[in-house]
Amino acid sequence: MEIAFIGLLGVFVGTIISSIAAIVVAKWQLNMSFKNAKIDLLQKKIGKLEGLLLDFNSVKIDVQENEVLPQQMIGRAMMSFSEKVSYARQCFHYFSPELVSQLEGVTAEIGAVYFDGKTGIKLDGEYVKALFTRIQEAEAGLRNEVSNNLNRWQRQVESLLIHDSDKC
Repeated sequence: MEIAFIGLLGVFVGTIISSIAAIVVAKWQLNMSFKNAKIDLLQKKIGKLEGLLLDFNSVKIDVQENEVLPQQMIGRAMMSFSEKVSYARQCFHYFSPELVSQLEGVTAEIGAVYFDGKTGIKLDGEYVKALFTRIQEAEAGLRNEVSNNLNRWQRQVESLLIHDSDKC
């Protein structure tokens, strides 16, 4: 009888130990799966912003003509900024609402100035200069936020990877 009782006790202890081991392994696998999903998401975000930087760098201002007037250069710079913003729209959800609002506002002003110029309305030189300054500030803010997001997400990926290698 005692042998049967010891055998039964051994079965219960073995069951408890294997259950605990299964729970620990399942928890570890769930954590690894969650970290891998997080890393994949961060890498997709990083890829989108790196692609955005490539798009920015592909925007060129054509100055190949013999005589390019300063007004034409400003107009081309405005159009190149508008093109960069159109590329950035696909990533607006990664940026602060203030930056998005600034980009949209400046783009709307460029559209109004461009329309006025095309329809023959005399443009206010001081307004255009001020707009050009806002364009430069907005583009700098956009590049800064892209860079900050890239750096932050890359540090998060590295942190997740280093954390995993420490546990191995």
